[in-house]
Amino acid sequence: MSLTHNLNTQKTVLDDKLLAVKDLCFSYNGSLNSNTCPNNLAQHYGELSNISFSLKRGEKVALVGANGSGKSTLLLLLSGCLHPQQGSIILNGEDVTSQVHLARKHAAVLFQDPDNQLFMPSVREELLFSLAHSELEDKLDKTQKKQAVDKILEKLGIEHLSERPPHHLSVGEKKRVALASLLITDPLLLLLDEPSAALDPRSRRKLLETLKELDTALLMATHDLDLALELADKVIVLHEGKITAESKIPGILVDAVFLEKNALELPLSLLKS
Repeated sequence: MSLTHNLNTQKTVLDDKLLAVKDLCFSYNGSLNSNTCPNNLAQHYGELSNISFSLKRGEKVALVGANGSGKSTLLLLLSGCLHPQQGSIILNGEDVTSQVHLARKHAAVLFQDPDNQLFMPSVREELLFSLAHSELEDKLDKTQKKQAVDKILEKLGIEHLSERPPHHLSVGEKKRVALASLLITDPLLLLLDEPSAALDPRSRRKLLETLKELDTALLMATHDLDLALELADKVIVLHEGKITAESKIPGILVDAVFLEKNALELPLSLLKS
């Protein structure tokens, strides 16, 4: 089931492969795109070396690794916030390696801290702002925009928050609002940075249910290996800036020896069983 409003019908399906990353390398030497990224993201995450992988349309992929392994850096590269020193990023058949506007055309990023992307006076205005800065702006009239907002509010179960200021909400509510502001633009790829961080169990469950229902492709950087087990089709392990393994779920997530070598531990659900 799709939670998007499906008003953007102009997506070009070229083949089953949505994203292809090849030989991507990055080190922090002033490559932050300060014009497109929140200032407080200009910090030294892990660097990357020869990163190559692909992602299919509608596929859900978990990117796991210890702190400093390069997970957030990779998401910033894919979203156009950072520019690689080497390698290529092909998204929906277009080379978006150094083309921020092309990356934003098809991909949307949910930052770990939703306060980085919520700033309008109300939740409804937040969603309308997202529409106004998307390709759908010129395709929808005022009535259609209102319908799109109402639909996404209902689908994410946040219609009761529509007139509330985003910064007065709980962390879980903020994350759902931020996610709604991305989904309303009908992206082909969602980039999620630690989506379950700081969530209580109930909020985590609600977020998981929402993400499971999406037919949008996901690349999710996470420390939550249980979330990866529950949600992802595939897992990629990053360690010290390099991909050390890639497998279908559960695959390497049940290999305690391998996980320990990569500074990870078995999912809690497996430790309890």
